[in-house]
Amino acid sequence: MGTLVEHCEAPPVTCSGGGPCGIQGAQLRCTHMLLSSPDTSADNHLVVRIMTAVVERMLEHSKNRESNSENGSQTVFHGHSPPRIELDKYLERIYKFSRCSPICFMISYIYMDRMIQRHPDFSVDCLSIHRLLLSSIMVAAKFYDDTFYNNAYYGKVGGISTREVNQLELELLFRMDFTLYVSPE
Repeated sequence: MGTLVEHCEAPPVTCSGGGPCGIQGAQLRCTHMLLSSPDTSADNHLVVRIMTAVVERMLEHSKNRESNSENGSQTVFHGHSPPRIELDKYLERIYKFSRCSPICFMISYIYMDRMIQRHPDFSVDCLSIHRLLLSSIMVAAKFYDDTFYNNAYYGKVGGISTREVNQLELELLFRMDFTLYVSPE
C-alpha cells in the first residue's frame, strides 16, 4: 500500500467565469502556492488533454442518453450549480497538486465507467463530473500509487470540504462494489 503524505496544502480554488455547460471564460487564480509543480513536460500535459477529451465525450454520450430517457437521479456527486472552472483547468489542477501518476487518470476513467455501467440511472453532467473526477482520481491514487495525500488535501485541491470528499469516496467505492483492481489487459 502507499504512503500517506501529510502537512501539505494546496492553494484554494478561486475562479471566475465558468466552463462547460454554457458558462464562458473561466480563469483559475490561485491566491498562494505552497507546492512546486511536478514535471511539466509535454507528456504530462498530454495526459490532461487526453483525459479532458475522453471525459467530454462521456458527457456528450450521457447527454444524448438522458435526452432519450428520464433525468438521472441526483447523488452526492451532484452539486447545486456547475463549478465555475473549465474541465481542462480542473484536471490540470488535480494533476499538478495531487502529483498522482498519469496511470491514475486512465484508471479513474475505468472507475467512472464501471460505476456508470453498474448504475445506468446515474447522471454524468456538469453538476456531477468535477466531483466524480476528483473522487475517482483520488481513489486511483490511493490504490495504485506509492505516495498519496489525505482527503483534506484532496478537498483543498478540488475546492470542496473534507466531509464532502469523504462522502464522495465512500459513495464511489460502494457504487463500484469496492472493485478497484484494473487488469493490465
